[in-house]
Amino acid sequence: MIRVTFRQPPTMNSKRQSKSTRIHFAKSDWPPSFWTLLAIACLPVAALFGLQYDKTLNLMDEGYLWYGAQRTALGEVPLKDFMSYDPGRYYLSAAYMVLVGDRGIVPLRVVLALVQAAGLVTALSVLAKAFKQREPILLVLAMAVILTWMVPRHKMFDISTSIALIAALSWVLEQPSSRRYFVGGALVSLAAIIGRNHGFYGAISFAMALTLCTVADRDFGRARAHAVAWVMGLVAGYSPVLIMMAIVPGFAEAFWHSIQFLFQQKATNIPIPVPWPWQAFAGSTGTLDMTQRFLIGVFFLSLLMSAVVAPASILRNGATAITTKPQLAASSLLVLPYAHFAFSRADLAHLAQGIFPMLIAALILLQSARPLTKWILAVALLAVSLFVTSSLHPAWQCRAASQCVPMQLSGTRLLLPKQTAKDVQTILDLAERHAPDAGAILATPFLPAVYALLERKSPVWEIYALFPRSPEFELREIERLRQTGPHLIIMNKTGPSVQERAFSKTHPLTQKFIEDHYEHLPQLFDKFLVYTSKLPQSGK
Repeated sequence: MIRVTFRQPPTMNSKRQSKSTRIHFAKSDWPPSFWTLLAIACLPVAALFGLQYDKTLNLMDEGYLWYGAQRTALGEVPLKDFMSYDPGRYYLSAAYMVLVGDRGIVPLRVVLALVQAAGLVTALSVLAKAFKQREPILLVLAMAVILTWMVPRHKMFDISTSIALIAALSWVLEQPSSRRYFVGGALVSLAAIIGRNHGFYGAISFAMALTLCTVADRDFGRARAHAVAWVMGLVAGYSPVLIMMAIVPGFAEAFWHSIQFLFQQKATNIPIPVPWPWQAFAGSTGTLDMTQRFLIGVFFLSLLMSAVVAPASILRNGATAITTKPQLAASSLLVLPYAHFAFSRADLAHLAQGIFPMLIAALILLQSARPLTKWILAVALLAVSLFVTSSLHPAWQCRAASQCVPMQLSGTRLLLPKQTAKDVQTILDLAERHAPDAGAILATPFLPAVYALLERKSPVWEIYALFPRSPEFELREIERLRQTGPHLIIMNKTGPSVQERAFSKTHPLTQKFIEDHYEHLPQLFDKFLVYTSKLPQSGK
């Protein structure tokens, strides 16, 4: 910046006094202020939102979030009244929907854009603090890399939460104190309210950091105080959920059932084979496809190696690594937990959600490289990231006018890929023909967006039937079907599963109930099996 100073000359050669003006340049403060970083982050996020807010619609995962936000805005309770993630994301989304009086997909995407901006400014804050010298161009390149990996759009809560945990841990490690550990514990619990896996990953990384600091300092009294403060912070941060358990009838039972179900399944997702880079040459449809698959495999391999090397490096360097490079230490300690998430279902979408600790650690290390090496690697990382993740960006999916078609849905004009538009039109036509006037519909196993599109309540609790369920659970769901008497049932023929996880095998009692009490329509649909009711409808 330019600084102007006015000074009296030290001597007077005449009775006439004069002022001399000195102008000099002072280096801008580094790191930039939070408000500067916020402005820098909001501009590209706003531009991307304007470009993509009306493009594409994911009938599965995005529909899962959209329906949950809708029902929460109408007063229902996540986990208790419908299958859901942890409640935080739903209440944040529902609050905005209620504020604007609109439960459509665009208000939800506004919330996701705001969450994206929060995650981006948090990442920039961590990187700016970690850079030991002024690096505005590198910071802009890093921002572009991070934005590129902030996909899929409907997973923005998870992406930004992973970044927030890096910032929280690095803030604690900068100046460890009981106060900071208390705040850090509260932030870990807030992450758990967004998703319990984030709370688990955050707890692991904080416990590792506290252990390393204790081993280095050998001050067990201070470590005990920090640990107590951290646990108190955990309780304080999780108090909204604890209060819900105490005052919302049925929520505590639903919450514990959801935890028990995770242990019963012994998995958090449906695993698929890891796409290692050497497998890219088999089954590729062309050079571009082979190159993309190869690079995705390279990222998975890099993540696996970083999950071992990054924490090992912190262990080897001990207190020095933590005290002198807290941002690098924090991101390194979170690489391994989030690698677990990426490999739980080893596709590009889950890689994008689990890559940020490794990505931020790599960008921090990049800053210390030689100038030519630094710029070559930074530009190469951006180019490769764009190439790898392009298929998950809505604007890329509708990059040609012929690839997406306009549809008017609940007063909102959306541009949808042709196959999605065909599926949505089929659903709307079936609902109008067989379940008019807000008649009940069952859409299963992977179609939660149907309820959100039609703004109708699911007749069952399980809106996303991914995993096998016990006979007792199925019988409770069948009883709900008896009570609501859906007019129409739409079932996916395909989805994010393998043949042994078909609905008829994961939910055999429900499938038998449908076949016994509903009539299968003979028309052939590309992706759906359609049934209409033989039962007298409820209320008649």
